[in-house]
Amino acid sequence: MVTFKRKPLEGVLALMPLCLKENQEIDYEAIRSCVEFLEEKGVHGFIAFGCMGQMHAPSEEEFNKVCDVLVDASTKTVCVVSSTAPNTKEAIRRAKYAEDAGADGSMLALPYAFPCLETMAIDHYRLVDEALRGDLAIMVYNYPPLTGFNITSDLWEKELLKLESIKAVKESNFSIDHRDNILFTIADKINVFSGIESTFWHDSLLGAKGSIGIFSWVAPKLMVKFYQECRNGNQLKPWTVEIHKELVKAFSAMLSLGLPLVSYEGAILNTLVEIGGNKAGPPREPYKPLPDTVRRKLEQAVKPLKKLEENM
Repeated sequence: MVTFKRKPLEGVLALMPLCLKENQEIDYEAIRSCVEFLEEKGVHGFIAFGCMGQMHAPSEEEFNKVCDVLVDASTKTVCVVSSTAPNTKEAIRRAKYAEDAGADGSMLALPYAFPCLETMAIDHYRLVDEALRGDLAIMVYNYPPLTGFNITSDLWEKELLKLESIKAVKESNFSIDHRDNILFTIADKINVFSGIESTFWHDSLLGAKGSIGIFSWVAPKLMVKFYQECRNGNQLKPWTVEIHKELVKAFSAMLSLGLPLVSYEGAILNTLVEIGGNKAGPPREPYKPLPDTVRRKLEQAVKPLKKLEENM
């Protein structure tokens, strides 16, 4: 069993939006309100400054203040503040600030400005691990489209499992063969998180302990129950299969919105947050909100999930 100094990294962790006002200033009250919404709905926690949470966007001062607001607001929920950055020095600064502020964990991808070689990847995680006191749990973020590098099961066995701060991984390589190899190799050693809700049904069969949430904003109680059913071994119950089917449909529809997703990730998350009744605002310039026609498509894509939640 994985041990944690602070709240354990497991369960449904929703991706936290970077809430902005129309003038591009950060809306700290909206961020606090989002945390309160998740706590009220029973979602286990959140991750701030992921890809969809606009990790590229904040200044140093903004990052620090958002971190402080999140830690202060998360009385029950698991607070994970990503330290992913273009270079190791800034990743260390963010991780150390999150640890000192009282966050439970920090999600950390490789630097994304240029692809890393294997030795660079190892050094990146080692240097961040060595800079921490040991209270903060690191969640490795494997997302090859972002970093140009895939963290394999061999690399886990050779190097990453030796680092004391690493307690979890968000696995966003959507190859089933890759995820199976990762789960077979490390699921009994650290907590493996599915990169999105639609892959958790499969991953939970092999020991995944958590799911990253975006549809959790529009159907939070539904996603928590789905998670619990999968963790309890009820993947083949008709209810669980039905929810899994609708999640696959929603994710497929999101991939078919007709725009480059990597350019609109922040806009998609913020839109899902607002569909769920919260305030998120526009992405940070130069990135743009979803066009109205695309927003309507996304609303239609998640409508079945909202209806299932209403009928619970």
